[in-house]
Amino acid sequence: MVFFQSIDIYCERQSIIFWSEPINALTNFFFIIIGFLLFIKTFQDKLCKLLSLELILIGFCSFLFHTFANIATAILDTFSIILFGFTYLFGANVRFLNFSYFLSTIGVIIFIPFSFIVTFSIQFFIGHINGSAFYFSYIFLFFLHFFIFNIFNRFNKK
Repeated sequence: MVFFQSIDIYCERQSIIFWSEPINALTNFFFIIIGFLLFIKTFQDKLCKLLSLELILIGFCSFLFHTFANIATAILDTFSIILFGFTYLFGANVRFLNFSYFLSTIGVIIFIPFSFIVTFSIQFFIGHINGSAFYFSYIFLFFLHFFIFNIFNRFNKK
């Protein structure tokens, strides 16, 4: 695998030159700005501080991918998003569902095969979606958290 081989089939990219995806490149600055603002606003909360730093990392890695567009920067972009997702999942399990650290870690581990199943299902029924099929597992996860959280809250109110 040649890590610095150019990729030109993603988003609005039509060539391999540096500024071929100006909209995607520029929108990543919002991740960085919001990440800094959240870091300052939530400084006392360790989980929020970590998630804020990971937002900054997503903005930086995604900017690199959408300007240089090669395999190495695609890996960095994807890794930063996965890292944020795993951290969020762990934190949501602890904070919203009151799971122990152990159960929250198990939830993150279970999410990995869940993601593969969702990704392969999306690719089978819809297509590869330029490599974005994986992100549907997060959408399904957020809906699942929403329903589980509401079920727990109903039982706790009674």
